[in-house]
Amino acid sequence: MNFLASFVQFLVLIPAALLCYLPMKTKLRYSPARTAGLFGLVYLFFIPAAAWILTFFHIGANAVMFPVIAIFFLFYWKTLNVSLSKALAVYILNCSLLSFCYLYSIAFSAWFHPYGTYLDVFLDTVLFQLFASLFLTLILSFSFSKKLAHLIECLDIEHIWYITLPVSGFFLLFNIQCIPHSYETLHVNRVFFIFLICITLLLGLLLFLCVLFYHTVTLLIDSFRQQERTHFLEIQAEQYNILYNHMEQTRHLRHDFKHSVHALSVLANSGDVENLKKYLADYEQQVLTLDKLRPFCKNAVLNALFHHYYAMAQSAEIRTEWHISIPDPLTISTLDLSSLMGNILENAIAGCRTVPEKERYFILTIEILEQNSLYIVSSNSSDGNLKKESGIYQTTKSQLNSQTQREHGIGLYSIRTLAEKYNGMSQFSYDNGQFCVDVVLKL
Repeated sequence: MNFLASFVQFLVLIPAALLCYLPMKTKLRYSPARTAGLFGLVYLFFIPAAAWILTFFHIGANAVMFPVIAIFFLFYWKTLNVSLSKALAVYILNCSLLSFCYLYSIAFSAWFHPYGTYLDVFLDTVLFQLFASLFLTLILSFSFSKKLAHLIECLDIEHIWYITLPVSGFFLLFNIQCIPHSYETLHVNRVFFIFLICITLLLGLLLFLCVLFYHTVTLLIDSFRQQERTHFLEIQAEQYNILYNHMEQTRHLRHDFKHSVHALSVLANSGDVENLKKYLADYEQQVLTLDKLRPFCKNAVLNALFHHYYAMAQSAEIRTEWHISIPDPLTISTLDLSSLMGNILENAIAGCRTVPEKERYFILTIEILEQNSLYIVSSNSSDGNLKKESGIYQTTKSQLNSQTQREHGIGLYSIRTLAEKYNGMSQFSYDNGQFCVDVVLKL
C-alpha cells in the first residue's frame, strides 16, 4: 500500500474538523489559535502514524478511521463549551455528510480502477476525496457558520438535538453498508449509474432534512419570542390597570382629605384620644397600601415587568432587596433588556421556591458603573439542585412548570447571548445555598 496515498487519505480529517467547528465558533473553550494548535499537534502525530499502520499491515483505512472518529469526538467535545447533545448532533451530521464524499471517491476509483477493491488506496482516488470534502466544506461553510451557529446559540432543548442523531446516524450507517467490496460489482449492467444516482438522491434528502429542521426550529424560536412579547404586553396591561386603580384611590383620598381633617379636629377637640389614634392608624394603613406601588424605574415596560415579578415574590413569601437604577432613555433595546431581566427574575423566583419559606430571599442590584456599563447582580436562595454541563449551568425540570420548561429550553442561553450582543459578559455561580448571576452590558 502506498504510504503517500494513505497519508493523503487521512488529510480529509482537516475539512471535517473545519466543518465541525464552524457552527461552534462562539463556543470554543480555548482561543481559535490555541484550538487550531492543539488539533495541529494531534494531526502531526496521528496522520503519519495512521498512514504507516495502513502501509505496514496492509489493512483498510476504515479499520483505523472508525475508532479514530470516536476518539476525535471526545477531543472535539472537550474543546467546546456546549452540551453533549449539541456536540454529538453536529459531529454525526458532519460524518454523514462527508461519508458521501467517500462514496463518490469509491465511484471515481471504480471507474478508473475497475479491478480494485475498497481496501486499495490509490493516490488519484484519495486526492479526489480530499478535494470533494474541501468543496463540500466550502459549499456548506456559510450555512454552518451562520444558520447552524444560530441554532446552537438559541436552541437548548436537548431532546430536539438528540432526535437528530438517529436521522444522521441512519445516513452514516447506510453509506457504510453501500461500500462495495469489489469494484467489479459496480460494472455489472447499470449498477454504477444506479449507485451514483442513489447516493446523490440520498445526499439531497439529507440536505433537505437539514433545511427543514432549520426552518421548523426557527419557527419555534420565533413563536417563543412572539409569546414573550405578548407576555410583556399582558404584564404591562395588568400594571396599567393597577396604576389606574391606584390613581382612583389616591383621588378619593385627596377628595376625602378635608373630611378627614375635620374628623380629626373634632376628635382632638373632644379629647377622644383612643378614637383619634384608631382613625390615624386606619388612614396610615391606606396610605401604606398605596405606597406599595412604587416606581422601580422610569421605563414603563421595565417598570411593569418589575412590578409583576415583585408581586410574585411577595406572594411566594420571598424576602426581596431590590436596588434598581436604570438610565432613561435607554441605549439598550427595551425588548432585549426586558427579555434578559425576565429570565433573571423568573429563575430567581423559581430557585427561591425550592427552599422553605423562611429561607427565601432575592437580592437584586442594577446600576451604572464606569459611566458606560450597566451592572446587574442577582443572588437568590436555592436548594442547589442545579445541572451543569461543560461549565454551563442548565435549568432543572424540578424548578419549573411545564410551560416554563418549554420556554426556558429555547431561551436558556438568552442571558449569555444578550450580554455578548452588547459587548458585555455574564457569570453564573452557586455556593452554599446561593445562586448568583452577574451581567455586564455596555451602554
